Amino acid sequence: MMCASGEVQPGAHADGAETEDRSRPTLVLVDGHALVHRAFHAIPASFLTSRGEPTNAVYGFTSMLLKVLNELQPEYCAVTFDLAAPTFRHLAAADYKATRPRMSDELRGQFRRVREVVQAFSIPIYEQEGYEADDVLGCLAGQAERAGVETVIVTGDMDTLQLVDEHVRVLAPRGRISETVLFDVAAVRERYGLEPRQIPDLKALAGDASDNIKSVPGIGEKTAARLLHDFGTVEDIYARLDEVPAKWRDRLAEHERLVRGNKELATIDRSAPSILDLEQCRLADCDRARALALFQELEFRTLVDKLPQTASAGGGSGARQMILFDGPARAPLARAGGTAATAATATPDLITTAQGLAAVAAALRSAGTFVLHPIAVQHNVVDHELAGIALAVDETRAWYVPFDRSGEGPLREGDVLQALRSVIEDGAIGKIAHNAKVIITVLAERGLRLRGLTFDTMVAGYLLNPSNRTITVKNLIFQQLGREILGTAALAPKGGHLLDVPPAELGGEAMLEARQVAALAERLRQDLAERDQLDLFRRVELPLIPVLSSMERAGIKVDERVLGAMGRELAAQIREAELAVYNDVGHQFTINSPQQLGKVLVDELRLPLTKRTKTGYSTDATVLEELSGTHPVIEHVLTYRQLTKLKSTYVDALPALINPGTGRLHTTFNQAVAATGRLSSDSPNLQNIPVRTELGRGIRRAFVAGEPGMVLFAADYAQIELRIAAHITRDPLLIEAFAHDEDVHAATAATVFNVSLDQVTAEQRRLAKTTNFAVLYGISEFGLSQRVGIARSEAAPFIKAYLEKYAGIRQYIHNTLKGARERGYVETPLGRRRYVPELRSPNAAVRAAGERMAINMPIQGAQADLIKLAMIAIAEDMEARRLRSRMLLQVHDELVFEGPRDELEDLATLVRRCMEGAMELIVPIKVEMKVGENWLDMAPYQGPDQGPALES
Repeated sequence: MMCASGEVQPGAHADGAETEDRSRPTLVLVDGHALVHRAFHAIPASFLTSRGEPTNAVYGFTSMLLKVLNELQPEYCAVTFDLAAPTFRHLAAADYKATRPRMSDELRGQFRRVREVVQAFSIPIYEQEGYEADDVLGCLAGQAERAGVETVIVTGDMDTLQLVDEHVRVLAPRGRISETVLFDVAAVRERYGLEPRQIPDLKALAGDASDNIKSVPGIGEKTAARLLHDFGTVEDIYARLDEVPAKWRDRLAEHERLVRGNKELATIDRSAPSILDLEQCRLADCDRARALALFQELEFRTLVDKLPQTASAGGGSGARQMILFDGPARAPLARAGGTAATAATATPDLITTAQGLAAVAAALRSAGTFVLHPIAVQHNVVDHELAGIALAVDETRAWYVPFDRSGEGPLREGDVLQALRSVIEDGAIGKIAHNAKVIITVLAERGLRLRGLTFDTMVAGYLLNPSNRTITVKNLIFQQLGREILGTAALAPKGGHLLDVPPAELGGEAMLEARQVAALAERLRQDLAERDQLDLFRRVELPLIPVLSSMERAGIKVDERVLGAMGRELAAQIREAELAVYNDVGHQFTINSPQQLGKVLVDELRLPLTKRTKTGYSTDATVLEELSGTHPVIEHVLTYRQLTKLKSTYVDALPALINPGTGRLHTTFNQAVAATGRLSSDSPNLQNIPVRTELGRGIRRAFVAGEPGMVLFAADYAQIELRIAAHITRDPLLIEAFAHDEDVHAATAATVFNVSLDQVTAEQRRLAKTTNFAVLYGISEFGLSQRVGIARSEAAPFIKAYLEKYAGIRQYIHNTLKGARERGYVETPLGRRRYVPELRSPNAAVRAAGERMAINMPIQGAQADLIKLAMIAIAEDMEARRLRSRMLLQVHDELVFEGPRDELEDLATLVRRCMEGAMELIVPIKVEMKVGENWLDMAPYQGPDQGPALES
């Protein structure tokens, strides 16, 4: 049987029998050329390094190779490649493979990198001039079989199935590059109804479009398989041609020369002059240092843990092994075995007595700056369990204090924290941390306040490379220092957590991490200074950390009764929409099944679905919206989907996320995720509460003030994106519109359509509004036409006219793209950068996406800088004034607060001053404020005499 899963399943057959001979060693033969091509087309072209080097094919090949080596654990391995020189097939048939497109430069350049990967793994490469990789594979597999070795051929080329026999199998990617199908003899029979040796005969009759092998007219794969089932081979067919049914006999007779030639082309030549050297193919330790240096250069962070462990790295003591490099793609400096290694001699210490802890506290105070590295298990945003604390003053001095969980030892959690309180809360003593927000929260849960935070390696790493999605301490150490560590997270036993790890083992790894964080902080600080981003880090990102921790701990109250009522109302509406769909179609089916829905729409209702997926017709929202008006069922399906998503994602899900200890909903604010610098939110995502539909907005009614006498207060920047655009582009028309406090979208329409402001129609304003944002997002005329529902021929002249009128915006776009191509990045006025390697991609679609990113990021990034500065100033002022009000949420341009009614005037004055004064623009900054009992039913705030609406 074929095995289609993420796991390689050796020896699988249709009857479930296991035929693999475990007594025979295994040789894995990798068809390098086929696998690289498959990976190139399976992984998006946007897979680039931060320098713009395409690596999608290299990554796919490497991940597949690692998967096979780790799962099959073969004794031997070799890789084959095609050479550029023509093979005997090209000489025999001039049009052989002639229809294949020329290899793109984007792919061609990745073959060198693939060879580097293979060489780093110490795997030999076989290639033979005049022969294809398939021929070399056949030759090597035959020699392996004669040597008593099992062979697994890893390839995406189904021609190799003809090599399958009792001791040779083929492993092929299916769908995603990580999914595989293992073909043995039984699987080939099941797939084709033929023996493996008949595959060349099949191609001789049915042809092979990928190789430009032409078929016999009128004979497809099914007919060819039937003929071969009845007769055996092409030669047998022609020897008994008079027995062939008449409808195929004449065609076969007419094309005999073609068929016989096809079989020669399709048959793998197993006599290629390649000599298998099993000893050379034996999988010894890979050159791990070389592989890690290459992975660092290629930015393959996620593949590091999949590297096979070498003999020197194995064993339990290898937990604190490190390999050091002198930077990216650098030569290895040192390689350590079973003990910890750093650039200097380490003197770690496990603290188990009160006297030792007192000495550590004194050492920390004397040092003036230290790394604070608690080891915690997070249950939710405001609930953590501590295993212990690692502390370090530099790369050579570190300590680990494990907490006695029995309650009987001298170093219980409370006693340790009390002993360290004076240094933790002393702002004159600098603290370095990785992900300080969580540390601040952990300490706050226990009544301590972290002061003196001077560096956060996670936030600094994000600021230097905001597209990096893996900013764990382990990955940053690898990326920045070229050092490989196991990491404390990897010590947790399966099904358990770090609290189950023996203190000595956990402490050793924790101290190693803490020492590396000290080195990491110094490296990142230097990089920030070199890129003139140290001020941005110290002024914006670092002081924002405790503000976000405070907001997460505050949470927000949710009225479950409101959600319950909404749930009942939605359930009824969902049932109505469901029945409407069934009435439109005439029978019941699973509406949520894209396959069933596509079948109904196409086969029964004859609607023109054209977009296909691997499992049938696409029925995503964009496809269905294009069919609006063609049949009533479309609107009913869209309504059904909207209602079910609202109910499942918000109405049903939010109550389950309410913290039982606080009775409030606590989201996580991510400071190091969005490439533009904006904050994001998850668990739950409160920045994504629907606002475009009345039904969706109703969810906001469930977010309420948490105590009697309290209200919610919201402050929202008005048209801030366009105001920042006016500031950055210096466009005189935009500046004038804001200076005169005009409706900027109406002013745009009046300018482009050349009419007076009072003559602008609603439709003209709508088009102008969409264009204002579309141009700043780098959207093309096609994108604009899609958004506003006009023809592309209408959108193009409108954008042209827009850019002619708004010359400052046109010049901004030109200068931004020119600078981004030269420097490789764009930046905000405060120096926040986004690297745009996509601009250097050979792929036109990827380059176009990069252009859109480049045009938009300085504006969105400046917007992020502005509201972050405002949040910091507001938090400082609220604390200085000892207000009871709290900042709860940041949602794009809006801040939401909770406070007592008698503080409203002070809060509003403070918030307006901080938000409008956070950054100086050449146009006015306006803030709109609202107040109410819940997040939906809020009225504009008019001052202390708000009126009876807010009376108790």
